[in-house]
Amino acid sequence: MCIRDRLDARDPAAAEASARQALALDAADLDADVLLVRSLIARHRHADAAPRLAALEARVPAGSLSAAWTQSLRGRLLLAENRRAEALPLLRRAVSTALSAAGPQSLDLVALRLAAAEALLGSDQRRELQAQLDAALATLERLGGAHAVRAAVIEARMATARYTGYFLSLIHISEPTRLGM
Repeated sequence: MCIRDRLDARDPAAAEASARQALALDAADLDADVLLVRSLIARHRHADAAPRLAALEARVPAGSLSAAWTQSLRGRLLLAENRRAEALPLLRRAVSTALSAAGPQSLDLVALRLAAAEALLGSDQRRELQAQLDAALATLERLGGAHAVRAAVIEARMATARYTGYFLSLIHISEPTRLGM
């Protein structure tokens, strides 16, 4: 199983181990370095990811798929610090960079679009969220097979997240009223 498959299979610990093995063989392997940072962020090890990401950002070629990933990963770190206003432009730029570098059928682009859509869940930018989500799902559906099934699962999870977020926002709005404030 390749590193990307381990991460996509929701096994970031195994992806981290594989990325570290690949880097031990070739310290200049950009893909392995990107996947290592992705796995660290997926495991909420932001303090470990931040310096590695900074070093990676300094060496990725501008306009490359690796650059798109570093932009997205920086955005995710900013989100973890509750800095949404700074994160959203980076996530948008990551999508744009990946579209130019890898084309519209790229699974990397799908992953970056989904990361942007997830970040937009808590914002008031519902149209942009829907545009990113629709583009990602359309690509998966065009690819067919297991990708089409993945699109259906993602769509259901996103609907649940939207409902849950909406429901929670209603609770937060009504809570002070219920408490007599």
